[in-house]
Amino acid sequence: MCPKHGEQSVSYTSLKADGGCPECRRESISGNGHPNWQGGITPLQKHMRKYITEWTYGELNRTNYVCEITTYNGILHVHHMYSFKNILNYTLDQLKLPLYNNVEDYGESISLLTSTFLENNKLLANPVVMLKEVHEAFHSFCGGNNKETSQEQLEEFKATYTYNKIA
Repeated sequence: MCPKHGEQSVSYTSLKADGGCPECRRESISGNGHPNWQGGITPLQKHMRKYITEWTYGELNRTNYVCEITTYNGILHVHHMYSFKNILNYTLDQLKLPLYNNVEDYGESISLLTSTFLENNKLLANPVVMLKEVHEAFHSFCGGNNKETSQEQLEEFKATYTYNKIA
């Protein structure tokens, strides 16, 4: 019996391992209880990522589907030098819209938000096409995925990074 969620069903192993209520456990590792919590922007980020596919393919085409660091092809990512999250926050500020936990809360404003975001993404992203493993190495070099990256960091990374292509 959970004081917050009432009667819950839980296995003995889970009860022993994490103290019981599955709902309390879920709440403790999601939302603002999770160490990676960024204020509820994730649902809106996921929504907006669906709309940048055409832009992504345009960037891949621009580089002839090769990594701008290694000149090899493979599984490619398009890195935002000005982060996707910051472009989204900039767009919200520009339109004077709050950050809602649910995309549906934007109502009719979502189409304006989406179109403005797409324009801002084209103008601000400063994209760099990278192999997946190069992209991961670049983020590690810069201090992690949630860190901003600069042109100076990119140049330093290019000068020091060695890529060993597996034949």
